[in-house]
Amino acid sequence: MLSWKRGLATLGVLLGGVALYIGATLPPPAIVFTTPVPPTVVFGGYHIHTLRSDGRWSVDDAAQAAAKAGLKFVILTDHGDATRAPDPPAYRHGVLVIDAVEISTADGHVVALNLDKPSPYPLAGRASKVIEDIHRLGGWAVVAHPDSPKEELRWTAWDTAYDGIEWINADSEWRDESKGRLLAWALRAMVRGPESLVALFSRPNATISRWAAEAQRRPVVALGAMDAHGSSPLGDAILRTVWQGVELDVALSGQAREDARKVLDALRRGRTFTILPAIAGPAVLEFTATQSGVTVGPGGRLSSLTEPVTFRASVPDVPGVQFEIVRNDGPGPAVFAGRGVAFGKGSDFTYEAIPSPGFYRVEATLNQPAPWYKPSDKPPVSAGSPPPQYLPWLFSNPIYVDGPVAQPPPLPLDVSEPGRLAIRTPLPLDRGWGIEHASGSSGEVVVEGDGLRFGFQLGAETRSNPYAALVAQVDASQSPIRRVEFVARADRPTRLSIQVRVPGASPDGLRWGHSIYLDDTPRTFAISLHEFEQIGPEYRPRLLGSAIRSFLFVVDTVNAAPGTRGTVWISNPAVWAMPVR
Repeated sequence: MLSWKRGLATLGVLLGGVALYIGATLPPPAIVFTTPVPPTVVFGGYHIHTLRSDGRWSVDDAAQAAAKAGLKFVILTDHGDATRAPDPPAYRHGVLVIDAVEISTADGHVVALNLDKPSPYPLAGRASKVIEDIHRLGGWAVVAHPDSPKEELRWTAWDTAYDGIEWINADSEWRDESKGRLLAWALRAMVRGPESLVALFSRPNATISRWAAEAQRRPVVALGAMDAHGSSPLGDAILRTVWQGVELDVALSGQAREDARKVLDALRRGRTFTILPAIAGPAVLEFTATQSGVTVGPGGRLSSLTEPVTFRASVPDVPGVQFEIVRNDGPGPAVFAGRGVAFGKGSDFTYEAIPSPGFYRVEATLNQPAPWYKPSDKPPVSAGSPPPQYLPWLFSNPIYVDGPVAQPPPLPLDVSEPGRLAIRTPLPLDRGWGIEHASGSSGEVVVEGDGLRFGFQLGAETRSNPYAALVAQVDASQSPIRRVEFVARADRPTRLSIQVRVPGASPDGLRWGHSIYLDDTPRTFAISLHEFEQIGPEYRPRLLGSAIRSFLFVVDTVNAAPGTRGTVWISNPAVWAMPVR
């Protein structure tokens, strides 16, 4: 009996200790503002998954949870290859539901927005080609969770033409925490879910620097991502962590298609800011720049470097806001992260200066104690002021001054040795061509007029890794090869992999590839060696033109469904090679 009572007493002490710990370490409750939000500003949740991929919500459940969280729109980003027709925009439970897709590439994940039709073939492979296809389909591309602690989710294709980047991703923020810290978070989250989630966030300086570096060259929109899956009893809490505020030209009408176009257009133009409502909200960040009577907002541009600019940042009817205007204006990681050029407190702050070229943005915190803030006193403005280190409550997109830095000139199409010219050598159509294919797949090649007709049929079983390839053997006397040329078309939209092969330890040798888009319009291609990328993760020596022994025109299940059949026509094939001394 005594042992039983001691056990209960010990349990009571433990539970009391846990309760005291939770109470002592709880983040402060979110501040709720009651100031009406203008009808031209709407808050939404970007990057949400449902049962259609790895989420736990149905589409309707996600909309209902978003409505309870106070959101006006959600953007669903279920994993896929863009071959599924996107659902048309619709209002559910008063929330505008916009359908998008998160695509896995060889270089990380990318979200395709504004697609209004399915892709004629699966989008996969190198990120540069996936983004090229997204653009061809009328969409725009956002890099997802670019610096995720999970290596296989990180983005590596920083030289691609993406249109946006997730500057913060809620699902990535907990992945680098210790098990002990996550257990403590879970206990606190039972009391204050959203606030406890945001307390795990840290400032993603690496991602902000990458975004700012690219935005020096061209406009790239920064978005805050929930990456919500609804996968736990606290799944709804993530819907109150990262909101995207959108500034519309005209208020929503209630017509889903029209309103979806308004929201996506504003996002694409950078007329948007991120807010962490688990700290405080809702609140509207207003950021403008005025020069010679012309006023622009985020995504806008001013061209003069001689006339003064008045920057204004405000959060109407919210006292105690701390503003930091950040300028990004040159190379170097510290500069890419941004340097504070002006600091202010209150609900309205202005700063006037003769501008330097680059772009300007604003970050804001609240003047209250919280575990994610630095002390409220800001350092004095100076040319050497460090990049911001705190987690912002509000994060704007930039206003550009004098445009981004010009793109570097492209690499020359033909890389030749000084004083030597490559020679074009046609590949004969009547010899040196053959077919390779996997078990269950097939292909045929026929000389047709001044070209070749390549017919293929992929096997229906994925376990056989279906592929079919038209192969051209290359005479060693034509080396060292610098470039391959040809004209090609297909009977339907197709992405074809052009590969080069050199002898190696395996029977298949070593291969490098470059994919191209084909349809029924003949196109001329000239592909230099530097455009080929290695195939396979193992180490490859440098690709030498003198080692190439075959070219392959490959159709496989990277960009074609099992069972696909079709026809490709190749004409005027040739190689450019350096003459042998």
